[in-house]
Amino acid sequence: MLKNILKTFSLGLLCLSACQPEQSQMIKVNPVELSKMLHRGRVSSRNLGFVQESHQLALQSSSPDVHKLFYDRQGNVNWVLFDTEAVSKINENELSVFAISQMHRFEQVGLDKASLVDPRITELAENLLSLQFRIEIQGVQLRDGFAQFVFAKTSDSKFQLREIVRHVPKLEELPGDRGPEPDLSELFQELNWPQAQVIEQHEWWLSVSDQNPNINQPIGSLLAVSEYTIINQGERYSFLVDRHRGELVEAYTHHLHVQVPAPFRVQTMVYDRSYLDQTLTAKPLPFTEFVGLDKIFESSADGWLFADEQPAYARLKSSRAVVKKASEDRATVVIADLASGQDANTLELYDQSKETALNAYVAVHRVNRFARQFLSETELPFLDKPVEVTVDMDGNCNAYYTTIVRKISLFTDGQGCANVALINDVIYHEWGHGLDDHTGLTVGVTDGAFSEGISDIVAAYFTGDPEIGRGFLLGSNYGIRNISRLRVYPDDTGEVHREGGIIANTFWSLREALRERYGVKKGSYKAAKLFFRHLLDTDSYLDSYRSVLRLDDDDANPATPSPNFCLINAVFAERGLADSEPCEDAVELASQVQKVDNDLSLALTEFSNGLVTLIASSSHAEQMSLCLGDRQSCLRGAARQIDLDSLGAVNGRFYYASSQQERLKALDLITIIAKNGDGLVTGSRVVKAVEK
Repeated sequence: MLKNILKTFSLGLLCLSACQPEQSQMIKVNPVELSKMLHRGRVSSRNLGFVQESHQLALQSSSPDVHKLFYDRQGNVNWVLFDTEAVSKINENELSVFAISQMHRFEQVGLDKASLVDPRITELAENLLSLQFRIEIQGVQLRDGFAQFVFAKTSDSKFQLREIVRHVPKLEELPGDRGPEPDLSELFQELNWPQAQVIEQHEWWLSVSDQNPNINQPIGSLLAVSEYTIINQGERYSFLVDRHRGELVEAYTHHLHVQVPAPFRVQTMVYDRSYLDQTLTAKPLPFTEFVGLDKIFESSADGWLFADEQPAYARLKSSRAVVKKASEDRATVVIADLASGQDANTLELYDQSKETALNAYVAVHRVNRFARQFLSETELPFLDKPVEVTVDMDGNCNAYYTTIVRKISLFTDGQGCANVALINDVIYHEWGHGLDDHTGLTVGVTDGAFSEGISDIVAAYFTGDPEIGRGFLLGSNYGIRNISRLRVYPDDTGEVHREGGIIANTFWSLREALRERYGVKKGSYKAAKLFFRHLLDTDSYLDSYRSVLRLDDDDANPATPSPNFCLINAVFAERGLADSEPCEDAVELASQVQKVDNDLSLALTEFSNGLVTLIASSSHAEQMSLCLGDRQSCLRGAARQIDLDSLGAVNGRFYYASSQQERLKALDLITIIAKNGDGLVTGSRVVKAVEK
């Protein structure tokens, strides 16, 4: 499609790269600083965009097709929304030229000094097409730089420009030479990595963002950097080096861990009830902040702390209380055997000695199938490629995904932790890293915090539970994170798992809000669809808001609010990821979505000790369920649901029965719910239990 687009288009003459000096730059780094970088992971160079708070936008008479402009903190236009009612229709063969012409409309860019390269087309939806380019300056690519044009396809198969998104710094003047080639030998010596090997190298320009605290340069500055992929003791790392200053500005591992190693429990001695007790009792310190050398840890609900170093002290501060004194401030392929004694109708594959391998195998299949509800293998080839899972690895309290090679490593039990191959949440989480590794405008994990957030959302959306990894600690019903806890940008930026909680909490809250609006099934489906599909063109959680709005749009015109614009805006704004735009969506409530379906009927049978079996029937329902309560509360998901099993069809009606008997009282309201094959509600009816 659009073969004419698949070329490299220049916005101006390329400058020749300057000759590089012969002398190498020796790199040094403090191990503590390296530890901080590794904990943060890969850092996105995105800058958040906000609406320009100026009357000048309203006076922009020369651009009547522009609906809204967003600027980053340096005054660069980074997102333009167009009113498609005022945008001209163009033919398919005109898209590339038209797109390039639009880049010159906005004042700040300086793209006459750069080139658009590596064009890529993505069909975001049936009527939405994305054309995106990478940015080159002096023949060297800008890391994370891009220009994206989103077009709406009209009913007559023409196109209208819907929006432009770009990440390009101001180029007031060309950068100079790229500096000497870095020498990592001294760095490896300092780190005591004698076996470290560089297996890959890339050169980039890097635009400094406010997300990277390791670069002491003005926001928007353009740095010449070299990126090295290194293997040390079987683990892959990437180091990013500023060529001029000889400084390590970013380091991250390609093993994306579920959490840091071996936990320990923190407790204190207190009275069980009061000073009247004869002895003191040990009690855990839950949800407590513990301060280490370079980061803050938070204990679990029962006092377990996931830390790879001894914290220096604890703050009596948690999500529930703040207290202070007035005067103080790797493995062979595992093959499961066929079990004996199988009958003719059953093929059972099982071997108890390999239960971890079987569980992990099935779990990966289950989460893959879940994602296929929203993404196809054409859109995401990762779905049709094998993920290599290694179980029962030596060590404990850990799991990680390795980028590029699609590997999940799961550790055995010990140190109070369960075998993680038997905890599906962990497997879903690590598979989520693989999802992130293969989606977005840029292949690979481009933002460590976003990747952690994506992985937690995958697990939580699959299980319907914001508590991630229940049972990670042997016998504990608590997990390692709970994404229902509010996290706000930029207050909660920093350590990669904590920062990932910002976007994880955003999508969990979006799911809850959509379930309230559309009902449990439809709301959950809508939220998951927005989440999975927005990953196709999103590299950083700072871009998630606009990607979600784009997908929610039902008329391809940004100038008219999408059906759930106000709800989406409120959720993202509360977490600091959007400007708040107070408004109210004009949508029907869940209780108003479906009309009463009088074809649905209910019968009670097998009376025994006040218990009954409920049998529902319909001439059209592919699935049925019951709910104890009125129609409104049931369709909103606020009352107890009873799933029904199919009994088959008789004389054109489909019958369904409850698997367990229920106890009903006279005058109880029962809502009969009919569903289609996707589990979405197609009709409902309320009946009342009557005692005769």
